Amino acid sequence: MEPTGPVAPETLSDGRKTSPEYWNEVHRTPLREGLPSRLLVPTRNTIRLLRPHVSGGSRVLEIGFAPGKILLWLAARGGAAVSGLDYSAPGGTAIVAIPNYGGAYGRLQRALDPQNLALHNLEIMSGRALLAAAPDDLLSGARAYPFGRAHAALVSVGKRMPALVAKGIAWTANGLGLLQPADWPPLCPMLVLEMRRR
Repeated sequence: MEPTGPVAPETLSDGRKTSPEYWNEVHRTPLREGLPSRLLVPTRNTIRLLRPHVSGGSRVLEIGFAPGKILLWLAARGGAAVSGLDYSAPGGTAIVAIPNYGGAYGRLQRALDPQNLALHNLEIMSGRALLAAAPDDLLSGARAYPFGRAHAALVSVGKRMPALVAKGIAWTANGLGLLQPADWPPLCPMLVLEMRRR
């Protein structure tokens, strides 16, 4: 079966794991206008993570924000003033969320798509490592925690099976995530570093 989607690059000669060309290829699919679907567990997880921190009049900056759907939701439903940048110096509360390939998702991805997994810095994918990366001298507090309901979006199920089977697995996992009553740390798809500036 032929793989679909962008091919993960090898480590570049300057030590980077990816390039702007790779991300341009990832985001080349035309975007559908409108708010993100609340039926998708990854969307629900992100909204649930941000909702307690955003209210009418809040100002939100998302760094690395493509395709901008979450910013659209925060503006339309949360009443926030939103901006998106690839880089800006932090202020207020910074929430950094990374994929949780340190546990079950990493083992599955290693079996299904080791090339994609190699793009990620697995050394940082623990609460202890995330906290160690926080700049203590600038912060009044920081915490790291697993977050989110289980889903299959982190795993390249389409790499090793027919497309119809992969879609069935993805939608079944999404349905189970919609029914999941609480976050269960071993299956949380995100690791979150929450930092409060002094």
